[in-house]
Amino acid sequence: MEKKKEYKNEAQFQQDCVVWFKNNHLSLKRRLWATMNEGKNATEKLGLGMTPGVPDLLYYGENERLYGFELKLPGAEHKV
Repeated sequence: MEKKKEYKNEAQFQQDCVVWFKNNHLSLKRRLWATMNEGKNATEKLGLGMTPGVPDLLYYGENERLYGFELKLPGAEHKV
């Protein structure tokens, strides 16, 4: 049985999710991307079009719909 991985931060968790997706869905890998909508330099990012409340990951489905995924570690709270 695999040991459950403990994440120190959400960025690490998000990275593992993206790597898993790209490894398991190679033909769809360009349909998933990160919004880079948080973290350091928030003022600069606001000037570049950052919008509070936008999910961490976006996926453009084969049905031409856009899906958003907000990733949170257990016990983490969402401000928006």
